[in-house]
Amino acid sequence: MKGSMPPKQCPEGYDSVYLEDSNQMEKGIYQHKYAIYDPTKVQLLYSVTCKVSIDTVMQAQENKVCEVCDVEQSVLYCLNDNVYFCKTCDENVHENS
Repeated sequence: MKGSMPPKQCPEGYDSVYLEDSNQMEKGIYQHKYAIYDPTKVQLLYSVTCKVSIDTVMQAQENKVCEVCDVEQSVLYCLNDNVYFCKTCDENVHENS
C-alpha cells in the first residue's frame, strides 16, 4: 500500500492496517507505518531519536593507538572485540574470519 491512502475503515476483526515498510537502511532509518482506527488500542511506550556525528567518532579514533600492539596508529574499531586495531593487527586477529 506504499504511497496510497489507508482504507476509511478497518477490515472486520482487525484493529489496524499495515501500510508500508519505509525503512531507509542506508540512512539508518527503520520504521513501519500502520493505520490504527481505535485510539484505545495504542499505547506509546518509547520514542527514541538518536543523532551521531561521524566527524566526532572519526576524531576520537584519529588519536588512538592500536590496542593489540600498542605501537601503530589504529585504523578501525571492531565492535565485536571492542578494540581499536591497526591494519596489521586487524589482519592477524581476523585472518580466519
